[in-house]
Amino acid sequence: MKCKVFYYETAQGRCPVIEFLDSLEVDMRAKALRDINLLEEFGRSLKRPQTDTVKGDRYKGLILYCL
Repeated sequence: MKCKVFYYETAQGRCPVIEFLDSLEVDMRAKALRDINLLEEFGRSLKRPQTDTVKGDRYKGLILYCL
């Protein structure tokens, strides 16, 4: 099941995810982008090690997609 990945933007138009990816070394950026592509391709069916469940009542039901 494919999904669309959206990157958070601040009210000022900054995108912290892109800023973070741009700060990475080339090989780490490539790995992160590969995992983001996997997330787009497989969506919620993607399993560990790329994804995991966030613990705690505040985040109940939230899925964390780790890079």
